[in-house]
Amino acid sequence: MKFKNDLGRSMFEMVLYLGLIVVITTSTISMYSESVEKTRNIQADSQIEDIQEKVNLYYLGRPFPSTGQIETVLQTKLGNQINLVDPWGSKITVYANKTGAGTGLLEDPYFGIKFSNLDKKRCINVSNLFIQKGAVTVEVNETKKNTSFTISDAAKSCTKDGATNTVQGFFKKD
Repeated sequence: MKFKNDLGRSMFEMVLYLGLIVVITTSTISMYSESVEKTRNIQADSQIEDIQEKVNLYYLGRPFPSTGQIETVLQTKLGNQINLVDPWGSKITVYANKTGAGTGLLEDPYFGIKFSNLDKKRCINVSNLFIQKGAVTVEVNETKKNTSFTISDAAKSCTKDGATNTVQGFFKKD
């Protein structure tokens, strides 16, 4: 009596195993990318809070600049205590205005924190972070809203993927 040789795998079984490996690998890479982006958003949130705190503490009892960029002063005076590179690798710009804008929400001295070179998803996320941190107003791609800025405003103002966006949040100086 002859027995069937069951050694090895059939071609169909090998294709199924390869398909399973591809599905698992693809989902793992996707989950990793999502977790990296969430981590970067958390870092951006922390940076905004840190910059707010450092600007208000540094200029407590010191004259606030009339106008212009203040990140050079902050980096010179605070050194490695302040990080002005966003989680995506672009420079963060910090502006000051002692006299205020004269009308609307920015009549008092204020400072702005500006993130550049953001894709659409990051643009919306950073806008949302500014709203959550109590920004008086938010500016997306040079379009400033003098009324309450919402997430839907950010989604409309941020350009499509592939283009770079700038988002700036304005905060009153304490």
